[in-house]
Amino acid sequence: MCVPPNKAGSGRQDGLGFNLWMSARQTLVGLSIQWSCGLLLAALVSAPVAAASAPSAQPGSQPGLLVDVVPVEPRTRVELKQIFVGRVEARQRSELGFERGGRLTKLLVREGDQVAAGDSLARLDKSLLLAARAERLAELANAKAELALAEATARRYQASVADGAVTHQALDEAREGATAAAARVQLAQARIDALDLDVTKTELRAPFAGTIIARLADTGRVVAAGSPIVVLQEDSAPEIRIAVAGALADQLVPDAHYPLQVGDQVFTVRLRALLPVRSALSLTVDALFEPTEEGTAPRPGTPVELHLTKQVAEDGFWLPLAALSAGDRGLWRALMAAPLDDAALDAGRPERATLVARPLQMLHLGSACAFVRGALGRGDWVLAGGAQRVVPGQSVRTRAVPDPCAPPLATTADTGAAPRP
Repeated sequence: MCVPPNKAGSGRQDGLGFNLWMSARQTLVGLSIQWSCGLLLAALVSAPVAAASAPSAQPGSQPGLLVDVVPVEPRTRVELKQIFVGRVEARQRSELGFERGGRLTKLLVREGDQVAAGDSLARLDKSLLLAARAERLAELANAKAELALAEATARRYQASVADGAVTHQALDEAREGATAAAARVQLAQARIDALDLDVTKTELRAPFAGTIIARLADTGRVVAAGSPIVVLQEDSAPEIRIAVAGALADQLVPDAHYPLQVGDQVFTVRLRALLPVRSALSLTVDALFEPTEEGTAPRPGTPVELHLTKQVAEDGFWLPLAALSAGDRGLWRALMAAPLDDAALDAGRPERATLVARPLQMLHLGSACAFVRGALGRGDWVLAGGAQRVVPGQSVRTRAVPDPCAPPLATTADTGAAPRP
């Protein structure tokens, strides 16, 4: 430690020594500060260099993303389900109207009313018909009077011919006059009968038992002949009409029983008839079913589904829809788990793998699975879902999950043609 010179002495030499001591002290303090800053800067620079020079982790030492995989199971035949949609129909459904026009005076039913066969539903104004009938009755009375006179004249002429008072010509004319009068009586009676029939037509009656499902006119309206007034639907067990396309129509057997589905409800029906004609527009054949048990069929108008299966000889494999994503040139793709060189195998599944994209062609589309063909084979494992979380070339850890496309689920999943990505 430096000790400053003694200040007790005086003189020029003592003042010079003190100045030299102060200058040396300031130099030492500056050197100490620079040395401390240099040490701090060296420590900051050496830290990242030391981190960079540290040995890097070995491949696979860091755990990769855990993904779910399913195995690829090639198939040479596939059982496809086709769903045909039909509709429940009432056996009879009629829009009822009058055979002649007129003013509607009474409408005796409302929507929802149940009626029996022959019940009165509506009535027309018949005052004009009754007036015409009274006129025809007068004509009939006049014709009968003329007939009585003609017959009496013919009888008198018959008695006078023998005496020579009346010629045979006059007798013939009297007889034919009586015949013409009889015809006029019949004509007048026929006109009355026709009017009576028209009067009965002013009342609309139910042709069969059923329920009124619509009312199309109101009281006071003038309706034309044939104009519908109410809609009547029969209450008996309905029938189901389903249009079946392709060769599956030939597999249906009359009188055989088939299950139909409405939502989650399944009921059994009997095939009553298969129409012997194919539609020129849809190329389908109408199949008519009827319920096997009373009250099991849904109400008319309800859509129903008929599920039929067919065997197709085709090479490919089923994959979950979640495993597929859009590829290039109209194809689809799946990510295959290619095993790493040092990866362990668990029942054929690589525990660590690299994801590799494989192009696929979709052949049949199901509700949860798709039947595809492409560069995959037996023993391969593909990503079961979550393709948006990974990219091709990424290292992952795999975990086997139940295959949603395993039989029999995969064999009942065809609903139509495969879409384009």
